[in-house]
Amino acid sequence: MSAVELNVDPLSAFLHDDVALGSLPGAYVRLSKVLQDPASTPKEMAAAVSMDPGLVARLLKLVNAPGFARRPIETVSHACLYLGRDQLRDLALATTVVQMFRGLPEHLLSMRSFWTHSVAVGLLSEALGQRAGIGSENLFVAGLLHDVGTLAMCIGKPMEMRRVLMDAEAGQVMMEDAELDRLGFTHPECGEVLLTRWGLPRFHVAVARHHHDSALAAVWRGHRQAVAMVHVADAIAIGLHWGSAGERRAHDISDEAYAATGLSLEDLDNAVDLVEDRLDEVVSALI
Repeated sequence: MSAVELNVDPLSAFLHDDVALGSLPGAYVRLSKVLQDPASTPKEMAAAVSMDPGLVARLLKLVNAPGFARRPIETVSHACLYLGRDQLRDLALATTVVQMFRGLPEHLLSMRSFWTHSVAVGLLSEALGQRAGIGSENLFVAGLLHDVGTLAMCIGKPMEMRRVLMDAEAGQVMMEDAELDRLGFTHPECGEVLLTRWGLPRFHVAVARHHHDSALAAVWRGHRQAVAMVHVADAIAIGLHWGSAGERRAHDISDEAYAATGLSLEDLDNAVDLVEDRLDEVVSALI
C-alpha cells in the first residue's frame, strides 16, 4: 500500500522505509555522553575516543588541519586537553558524518565536490560569526551539515535524485523545486528530521531546515543570526564554485538575512580570503 493510500506524507514514508540513518555510530554516541557529563575528565574523554581507532585517526588528522590547533596535536589525550568539550564534540561529529556517507556512488554525486562545498560553507559561516562577534565554534559544523538531507535522499532515492541533480545541473530550476516535483519534499526538510533523529542541538536543526529561507520569521529568535550566516555563506560558496552539493544556481541572499548578520561587504570579502587559504587542506583532512 502506498504512502498516499495510508495518508502518510512523502518525507515520513521515505525516512521510515528507505534510509537506515536513524542514529549516529556508537563511538560518537559514547563520546557525546561522556562530554555531556560535566564531571568527566580528559582521560575519560580520551578513553571514549580511543575505543574506535578509525575515529582516533580521523580526529587527529582534522584537528591538525589549518585553523583548528595552533600547535601540533599528536595524541588523543592532547586533543582532549587542548580543544575543550564543545570543539572536541563538533570535530568528532564532523568526521563521523563524513565517514557515514563515504560509500555514496560517485556517478550520482561527487563526494569530494559535495564536502568541498560543505566545508566551505562551514568555514565561511565560522569566519562570518567571528566578525560578527558571536560564538562561532558551532557554526563550522552547522555549516558543514546544512545539506546533509541531500545525501540521505541520494542513498534512499538514487534514481529520483539523479533526475533532480540533472534538473539542477541544467541550471533551469532550483534544486528544492526539482526535489518537490520529483519526491514531494526537499533536502532542508529531510535534513531537519534527520538531525532531530540524531539528537543534535536545535541550533544545527534550524540551520539545516532554514538555510535557504528568504525570511527568518519561522526561525527561533536565538538562532536567526546563525541561520543568516549560513544562508549568506551558502550563496557565496555556490557563487564562487567552491564544490557543489548539486545546486548550480545560487539562491539570492535575502535582504533580511544579510541585515541579520550585521556585517559589511568588507567583512564578507575578508572572510572569503580566510577561507580560500584554508579550504583545500581542511577538505583533504576531512575526507
